[in-house]
Amino acid sequence: MLDFSFTQLQTNLVVRWEYIPGSELFLVWARGSSGLQNVNDSLTESISRQVFDAPAQDTFLIKATYRFVR
Repeated sequence: MLDFSFTQLQTNLVVRWEYIPGSELFLVWARGSSGLQNVNDSLTESISRQVFDAPAQDTFLIKATYRFVR
């Protein structure tokens, strides 16, 4: 039997702006961290280490759509 403790935190922030009907601009920020923790640690210890001590990966995305209308 294999014991393990895995903790993961993912957050997203999405901003959508419709600058003309049918045309939109999206700004997205995503942050995530994950990792293995000591199986002997309590849940609160594992979460606090993962949230505050582990390095996180940030991703920024921009998407624009434009509707050509006659």
